[in-house]
Amino acid sequence: MQISWAPNVSSRAGVATGSRVDDNQPAFQFQGEWATSGYNYSGFYGHNGHTTTSQGSSFDFKFTSVAPDLLIPELQVDAVTLYGSVGPDHGLYSVQLDDQATQTFQATQMTPATQVALYYVSHLASGNHTIHVTNEENATFDIDWANIDTVSNIAVTGSGTTASVEPTKASNAQVPKRLAAGTIGAIAVGVFIVLLLGILALLFYIRATKKNAEMKRAKFDARQAVFEGTTSVLKAKTL
Repeated sequence: MQISWAPNVSSRAGVATGSRVDDNQPAFQFQGEWATSGYNYSGFYGHNGHTTTSQGSSFDFKFTSVAPDLLIPELQVDAVTLYGSVGPDHGLYSVQLDDQATQTFQATQMTPATQVALYYVSHLASGNHTIHVTNEENATFDIDWANIDTVSNIAVTGSGTTASVEPTKASNAQVPKRLAAGTIGAIAVGVFIVLLLGILALLFYIRATKKNAEMKRAKFDARQAVFEGTTSVLKAKTL
């Protein structure tokens, strides 16, 4: 399902994991020298993209992440991935999320490739966010599209230049589950009891085996005594 980016238009529906936002949508805001033609975009999503070879040219990708439902605290908010291209004529680029520290990446690769993940961020706090990307060299840099991802179905609203993602309850949501402390304790007690029963069974077996051996030894001694007594009587008669 495509996200609607028309101002003041709202849509609410279950969206499968992964909602694509093309680079020609208003959520992308470009600064500096960018071209959208004159390059080979055949491998790009929608056969379009933004390209710059100017150091300092940049763009912002703006979106809103909404906190998960308090009744389902395990729900991850959303994740964002930016896709572009790499190649031998590409260079360094930097990425800054909100007011966090800037990170520098390398898009240089001997074999050209399109729709490559250039940046990924997840577990975002609730609120408005901006991903600021800058071309750090006089080398080629392309941006193709962004992916807004979530672990559950989501409801999406488009307003102005900001993508809004709101997790909703879904019976088929794949939610990570954690074991409670009481459950872990019960498992530990169960394992201890099983081990204890195993030890007791082993001791009982050893004791039973030893007792059986003693009984056999006693029977053997009794038979030996009878045999010796019989032998003595026979000797006496012979004499």
